[in-house]
Amino acid sequence: MDQLACAYGGIIGIDFKHTETPSVNPITYDFHARGYTLVVVDTGGNHANLTPEYAAIPREMRAVAELMGKTTCRELDPEEFFRTIPTLRSALGDRAVLRAHHFLQEDQRAYEMAMRLMEDDLDAYLKLVARSGSSSALFLQNLYAGSLPVEQGVTLALACTEHLLGSRALARVHGGGFAGTFRHTSPMRIWSCIPKVWSRYSVQGQSPRLRSGRDRQAGSSKRTGLPYQGRSQYRHSLCRRVH
Repeated sequence: MDQLACAYGGIIGIDFKHTETPSVNPITYDFHARGYTLVVVDTGGNHANLTPEYAAIPREMRAVAELMGKTTCRELDPEEFFRTIPTLRSALGDRAVLRAHHFLQEDQRAYEMAMRLMEDDLDAYLKLVARSGSSSALFLQNLYAGSLPVEQGVTLALACTEHLLGSRALARVHGGGFAGTFRHTSPMRIWSCIPKVWSRYSVQGQSPRLRSGRDRQAGSSKRTGLPYQGRSQYRHSLCRRVH
């Protein structure tokens, strides 16, 4: 999914209902014109040995779907899902249930986010981004590896960003999670503070790497008209998924 979004460039909505021929819809939106930029900060985490963590997410979601007589979670009815929670908990445990709940909410939320951008309702879009990040932390649980709880770089980075920026901290885990990067939809007047936030609290000798929508001003994405950042740091994959 991330690779497809990177290859296409810009902001796109993707529907994976038909996995061999997913529907890809470009969305034109200029965050710079509205005083925002997208900042991605590498917290220095290590993705080695995380394959079991990544693999567990679709496996647990599909287990929920199969127990309810379906193939994927996108086929589930949310009300039926909540009525079935006692059975699901007993058979699969709480984490699988929470991850399926995240999927059901996030699948609809991705559609709503795309709609809000097309309607030029940035405030509503940013609220959805915040809810999405909260759901990732609470329900999808992909901020750190459960097998290595002593290393929580992404979680700590989010905590520090919130502490120093308060209500302006529109930060969330980026990509597949468990380690690596977080993203911040930042007012342009404060975006340069983000690496300083992480530098203040990072392990000595680890320098955070920052990429933002201001890194390259020349050129633009032909599909979106947004400043082009070598596949564009403006790329968002607003996806209806297949798990």
